[in-house]
Amino acid sequence: MRRSILAVGLCFLALSALYSISLADPAPKGFEIFNRGVVAPKTIFFDGNGAPTTIGQFNGKIAVLNLWATWCVPCAKEMPSLERLSVRLPSEAFVVVAVSQDKGGTAISKPFLDRIGMRSLAVYADPTGRLYRDLGGRGIPATFIVGQNGDLVARFEGAAEWDEPGIVDFLLSLKR
Repeated sequence: MRRSILAVGLCFLALSALYSISLADPAPKGFEIFNRGVVAPKTIFFDGNGAPTTIGQFNGKIAVLNLWATWCVPCAKEMPSLERLSVRLPSEAFVVVAVSQDKGGTAISKPFLDRIGMRSLAVYADPTGRLYRDLGGRGIPATFIVGQNGDLVARFEGAAEWDEPGIVDFLLSLKR
C-alpha cells in the first residue's frame, strides 16, 4: 500500500514537472518559467510624462519588463543591452519596459539614462515600489517577460546581456 501511494505521488510530481518544464525548454539558463495563466498585476506605474499606465497597456505585445534603480550597479551595467534589445526586437510584437524603482521617479531616472547614453529606451517609474512588490520582486535588477495576453511568462533575477543570441531566440520563440 505504501509503495503504491509513493509511486502515485512520484508519478504526479513527474507529470507536473513535465508540464511546467515543457514551457521552459527554450529558456536560457537563469530564467524561471511561470505556469500558464499567471496574470500580470494591474498595478499603476508612470510613463516618462508622468501619465499613469499599467502592464495591460502593452497587451498584444510581448513585454520585457525590467525593474531597476539608478543606485544599482548591476542595473546600470545591463541598461545598454536592454536598449540594444529594444532596437533589435520587432516593435510590432515586442516592447522593452524599463521601470525605475527610484523614489524620485523619472526626475531621477531620466537624467541618469541620458547621462549613460540611453536614447532609445523609454522611461518609466514606480516610485512607490508597488509594482515590484505586486510582481513578487526579490531583488533588482529583476526582469519579467509578459506574454501578448498579459500573462507572466518568465522571470530573470540579476543582470543579463539582454541582446545575447540565446535570450533573443527565447524571446522570439514566444511570438505567436
